[in-house]
Amino acid sequence: MGIAVTIGLVVGVIIGAIAAIILTARFYRNYIDESKLILQTKILNLRGMENRYLEVLRREIGNLIIQSDPDIMLKVYEKAECLESHYRDAPKDHAQVALKCLTDKYPMFIDFDFIGTRHFVPYDEVCKDCGIAEIIEWYEDITNFLILSSICLEDTGDGNITNDKEKEVLKKIIRRIKDKNLKNNIDIAMQRFWLKESILEEEKQESIYELRDYEDAEYVVNKLLFDVIPETKYGITIKSTEEYGIYSMYCGDTGKTSISYLRADCKFKDTTCFAVNSLS
Repeated sequence: MGIAVTIGLVVGVIIGAIAAIILTARFYRNYIDESKLILQTKILNLRGMENRYLEVLRREIGNLIIQSDPDIMLKVYEKAECLESHYRDAPKDHAQVALKCLTDKYPMFIDFDFIGTRHFVPYDEVCKDCGIAEIIEWYEDITNFLILSSICLEDTGDGNITNDKEKEVLKKIIRRIKDKNLKNNIDIAMQRFWLKESILEEEKQESIYELRDYEDAEYVVNKLLFDVIPETKYGITIKSTEEYGIYSMYCGDTGKTSISYLRADCKFKDTTCFAVNSLS
């Protein structure tokens, strides 16, 4: 009887110890799993922060490029689009090799900050000694890094770095910028035209109604003659960009004058109106 009790106690202790070990193991396994999950979440958050840092830099550089030449910005974006398509279709090790080259060039994320200035210093002060080619290379390196790291790390966040929707937005922005620049050039050209008219009128060499052509180093202004059109139109040639525009004035019955700005071909025939101003 005593032996049976002793055996029972020993078995009970062993079973209790095993249960304690199992519970402890489960606790630590759950703790380790939870720690791994927290660590993975922190790594993903850190990676996201790094990418957002590069995306902000990319945005700032893109602004520098598009201010310099909108058409170049589109070409640079399309180049990145082709590169992303190529590496996503190629074996993964191709992207890994290319990413290794970029990480050798930029060992730390801070190395991507080519501007490297205080937040209140205008970029034109910092980048005035940089050529557009250098700025483009900087933009391409950041874009390529984002593309290649997304492929190598199998990041499924927001999809491709370049996409058709973003490209369409870029095209609209470029058109808006180019129209704004053309409008500014048309206004400058017309101001010079009218200044020349006023000078000639004061000198009594030519009346204001007879001046039809004007040209200087930057612009050519020609008064356009069209039949049965109650508008006064001037064709403007911008020499530096080889763009053509029309400045059209229409005075309605109410006495208000409407100014239309049109983009045109070299013959001033095929036109598209992009801005209208009404003057009292």
